[in-house]
Amino acid sequence: MAALAASCLSTRVAAHGPTTDLRLADLRKLVLDQSEQIQPRLYESEASDRGAQGERGIFEPAFVAGADYQDTLRPNNRQQTAQLGFFARPTFAERNTLYNAGLEFLLGTGARVRTGYALRDLNNNSGASATTSPASVGRQYETFVGISATQPLLKGGGIDATTAKLRLAALASSVAFQEYRRQVFLALASAEAAYWDLRLAQEQASITADSLATAAKVLADNEARLDVGKGSALDVVQAQAAVSSRKARVAQARQTAFDYASRLSSLYSQFTGADAALPKAVDSPESAAPAPAAMASYQMAFVKHPAYMLRQQQVS
Repeated sequence: MAALAASCLSTRVAAHGPTTDLRLADLRKLVLDQSEQIQPRLYESEASDRGAQGERGIFEPAFVAGADYQDTLRPNNRQQTAQLGFFARPTFAERNTLYNAGLEFLLGTGARVRTGYALRDLNNNSGASATTSPASVGRQYETFVGISATQPLLKGGGIDATTAKLRLAALASSVAFQEYRRQVFLALASAEAAYWDLRLAQEQASITADSLATAAKVLADNEARLDVGKGSALDVVQAQAAVSSRKARVAQARQTAFDYASRLSSLYSQFTGADAALPKAVDSPESAAPAPAAMASYQMAFVKHPAYMLRQQQVS
């Protein structure tokens, strides 16, 4: 019976595997950093925010440059020949090269402003005499330096039309952020509830282990009294039944604590294999602060509740 008593006492500290102390504040940080429920929402919020920032780039200046080459050879009709008069040629030949470069801006009104430089290299046979070889044509240059503006008056004009995509991207970013806040609150609430469930299961396992140790001590005393003739066999049998019942309760309590520890680990994506250290709740519940008045709670919900703010953003 001494071996049984020692076995009963050892069940108080026995566990399914190694444990690590976990405080509630550390749990919150682990959930925020590692929870698979929060991370996708966080990435979506960041992507939407970057998309909104990218939409603001429509007002940034853009450098544009281009070059066009034109090679034309066609016969002149009678009207063109008559207009050319003395310098009329049977064919018209030109080889023009057009260059342009500059900066383009988009204004809030939808106007596009361009400032830059343009060069036209014109090479054709207009004005050449009849004795001039078709391959020998005249060359002229035209340049332009200045600012040009194009303002739509109907479609695409106005601040609302220009900033429509910008406002939609900002709205999508705000909605994604509220979804992220909502998921954070849900994950933290689930983690804290699981933490206190684990704490309760640990206390219940400790109480049942104490009860088992007490039952084992009573059994040892009854056996000793039976050996010296001061006790009955019935007392020993009853004590053995009590020990067996309490051992079953201890096993059940330990299994419950193990299940809660595994569930808590899954909330912050902790590996729960055979060699993994399960969390052990070490904080004790504190007295709750007085609940705010109902009207104050309503007002706070209208300002901070993510579900309400999400619907408000979608409606607006």
